[in-house]
Amino acid sequence: MRILTQAGLSTTVLLVHAPYPGDMKFRGVPSSMLAAIAPFAVSREGGAESIGYLDPVSASPAFYGELTELLRRGSVRVVCISTSTAAIEETRRIAAAVKARAPGVLVVAGGPHEDDCEEPIAARLHDVDLSIGGTAEFALDLVLREFLARGETPERFLERLGTLLSRTRLPAGKCTVSCRAWQPGTTRTLDFGPLSANDLAPRVLPDRLPSFSIFDAPTTLPIMVSRGCPYGRCTFCAEAIRGGGTLVSSEFSWIERLHAAHPNAAIYFQDSIFPRGRVARERLLPLLRELGVEWGAQVYLRALTRSTVEELATHGCTYLYTGLESASPDLLRAVGKPGVDPELALERLGWMRDHGVRAGVSLMFGVMASTGELLETADTVRRTLDLAVAIRDAGVQVTGFYPNVQTVLPGTALARGLRASGRDLDFFRMPRAGVFDVLEDGGVGYNFATLDPSRAAGALAETIRAAALTLQPAEPVLAARAG
Repeated sequence: MRILTQAGLSTTVLLVHAPYPGDMKFRGVPSSMLAAIAPFAVSREGGAESIGYLDPVSASPAFYGELTELLRRGSVRVVCISTSTAAIEETRRIAAAVKARAPGVLVVAGGPHEDDCEEPIAARLHDVDLSIGGTAEFALDLVLREFLARGETPERFLERLGTLLSRTRLPAGKCTVSCRAWQPGTTRTLDFGPLSANDLAPRVLPDRLPSFSIFDAPTTLPIMVSRGCPYGRCTFCAEAIRGGGTLVSSEFSWIERLHAAHPNAAIYFQDSIFPRGRVARERLLPLLRELGVEWGAQVYLRALTRSTVEELATHGCTYLYTGLESASPDLLRAVGKPGVDPELALERLGWMRDHGVRAGVSLMFGVMASTGELLETADTVRRTLDLAVAIRDAGVQVTGFYPNVQTVLPGTALARGLRASGRDLDFFRMPRAGVFDVLEDGGVGYNFATLDPSRAAGALAETIRAAALTLQPAEPVLAARAG
């Protein structure tokens, strides 16, 4: 298992997790970046290349000062930027800073934004040499090995990379590699057949772990054992299209090694939905029970049964996060979650209460139709807030209600519907209902505010309610821009 350290003056390959423009209320681990670098990092362990990372809390002057100093005094040859849609403008700023101070450095970008967008990052951002999407691990490994093996400029390397990719067989998987310098077109699609999910198990970890207040443990290991979403019908989410479908690991010895290295850490599964089935039941759950570690995961309420909740709790699960989004049947149908109604929510959250499992609950405001009209009304907001109060009064151990504003993400069914209606969506900024800006960190449209369950009818709820009073059905929101 490779432990990655924070970047220093000896760093050759610099990994940068592009920061959100706002102040984060929580800190996670950039799982997509760590997964993408894993084959290269493991194969180069103990080698000449030094891999270091920068994972800033925010886009602060201190972060850009540190980046500038590394480029000015250090030995950086490659900068790999992992970005989400919310952080895409900071990605542009990072790439520009790199090229301005170290034009001989190769800039590679990837992450959720590249997987979701129809337009590759490298096609839009002039200072990004390459962008890689899909199963990026093996293509990135090839790019890094080949570039570092020679003293070429990025321009010379890119000239021969297209030919190199066409002549090289990667182990497995499907990915895209994009470059503005290639003609004709900018993107090459590489498909080397089915990929075993066991190849995707994370084998690298940063030297700094986050702390999640939902657990008693001082730190938490955020890990993934699957890719993609088996439900995949939420109109606002792009998880179902990432990685070419749903892949679930079947070998978990690496979790034992992670636990041995961090015996006092809890485990949180960042999978879109915690996997079910024979492999999880016969291998993963018994392992977690044997380790005696507290852990949590994300679940889809309609897929839960009472026996499933009991099984998870028996094997050490103490926390489950789920998306209720709204108490309105009309809004639930609009977002692709029909049937997750208040009755079902109270029943299944009650099962968690009965088995001592705490719950995190996502609520979504500002739901819009695929034609761009706001569907949220004062009445739908009232229903959702009343449901939050009912959940609290039912004795469910809710760690927090997490209100967020629906934002149009690239690659989603909602984005496709808006385009089909003739709406022009921007590469950087997506529309949302600005009336709920109070819920956002920095106005970027992607972060969550936290509604304390003990104050479900308190100040924040009243602010939401007051904002809802200004809403009218079918209000257009596409003029409102995030950021």
